[in-house]
Amino acid sequence: MNQMLGEIKLLPYYDIPEGWLRCSGQALHKNKYPKLYMLIGTKFGKEGDLQFKLPDLIETAPKGLTYCIATEGKLPKIHS
Repeated sequence: MNQMLGEIKLLPYYDIPEGWLRCSGQALHKNKYPKLYMLIGTKFGKEGDLQFKLPDLIETAPKGLTYCIATEGKLPKIHS
């Protein structure tokens, strides 16, 4: 696992690898993805108090490609 948590990549295939999710604006539970929530918070929206949203990049992806976000990986250094 070489990816950084929260890293977004364009993937050229439909099957999304383990540790990644499609960036389609879906809501995720904070308690299932606490590190990702800590990293991106509600930057892309939220649903209630227990869910945060991923970015919706479906329309911006080139034909045949899918934007995905790493839900596992090393924590990046964050500049304040």
